[in-house]
This record gives sequence, structure tokens and C-alpha cells, in this order.
Amino acid sequence: AMLTFPCQVYSLSTNLFVLTNPIFCFIQHFNSFSSTIHLSLLSLVAAIPTLFILLLSILQLSIPSVLLPISAAFSAGFLSLLRTAAASRLAYSSHPKALFICGFVTQFGSFIGATSVFILANVFHIFISS
Repeated sequence: AMLTFPCQVYSLSTNLFVLTNPIFCFIQHFNSFSSTIHLSLLSLVAAIPTLFILLLSILQLSIPSVLLPISAAFSAGFLSLLRTAAASRLAYSSHPKALFICGFVTQFGSFIGATSVFILANVFHIFISS
């Protein structure tokens, strides 16, 4: 893989990714997105910038560099809003450990993802340094 954008673009993308997490989580306090239809629509909306970032990494398209930080911010924001809305819905469910199970599954998914990328990068050398 090679860097198609300057390093400042990647740094800005990472910073915006981290900054939008609390902002979008705070939106849940004003608007409740906990119905099944809202969660489904929010999943579709969150998938758009996330898939755009994935396409950028695979195809290495020549696009204006401002689109990467914007898509990273929206991807992080909508995914944070989706997590907050799902947790809010589980908090009011009838099962006493629903929120705990949700947290466990989230952490287990992160573990599987991190382990998979570690194996792909360090054992199979799928990613090459630029």
C-alpha cells in the first residue's frame, strides 16, 4: 500500500475520527434513535462513509484530499451514534444482563478484529510498508 495523500490528511482524519465520537454520542440525549427502523436506517447511513473509506484503501482513487477526513469523521460519528442508540435500547430491555452481553460481544468483536489484522499483517504479510 502506498500513501496517496499527504501525512497531514491522515493525521487530520484520525483526529476528527476521535473528536466526533463524543459529539455524536451526545446527540442521542436529544433525539432517541432506539426503534428498530431508526437503528436500521442509522446502520445504512453509517455504512456509506465507512464503505467509502474501504474503497479508498482498496482502489487508491484519485480524489480531493478533503474527502478522507470528512468521511472518517462521519463514519466515526454515525457508528458512535449507532452504538449509543443500541446500548440505550438494551438498557431498557427486560433482560437484566442485556447491556453486559452487548458490551461483551462488542469487546469480543474488537478482539477478533485486532487478532485477524495482526495475523494478516505479521504472519501472512498482506500489507506492505510504503
